[in-house]
Amino acid sequence: MKKYYNKWRIFLNEDEKSFSSPSPHHYTIDLKIHYDEEARLYEDIFNQVRAIPGVTIISVTEASQTTGTDQKTVRLDLKYMPDSKGVPLEQYGFMLRRKIKSIHGIDGVKFISSKKIDV
Repeated sequence: MKKYYNKWRIFLNEDEKSFSSPSPHHYTIDLKIHYDEEARLYEDIFNQVRAIPGVTIISVTEASQTTGTDQKTVRLDLKYMPDSKGVPLEQYGFMLRRKIKSIHGIDGVKFISSKKIDV
């Protein structure tokens, strides 16, 4: 059996270590987003936030509230796993804030807290 494994091993792209232990680099951010009342929260904003590299789960922790004449606020819990090949962990928060602010309909982002979680 080992003979066949060694022959097929050259076709495998995954590292054997990746199957033995899960990645320990999972984080969560509690944030508040200010967005236009006309923007569709789930269809437009959430889909674009989920498209950011590393973002895995978005949960609403506080329902949308109207804050002004044309603004709403929602509080989210965002789970992410920074890409080890891309942006370094120290800069991931800045990149995440910049990408969220660039989404059409979002007027502001406030990071409340961030922490490492065990999976």
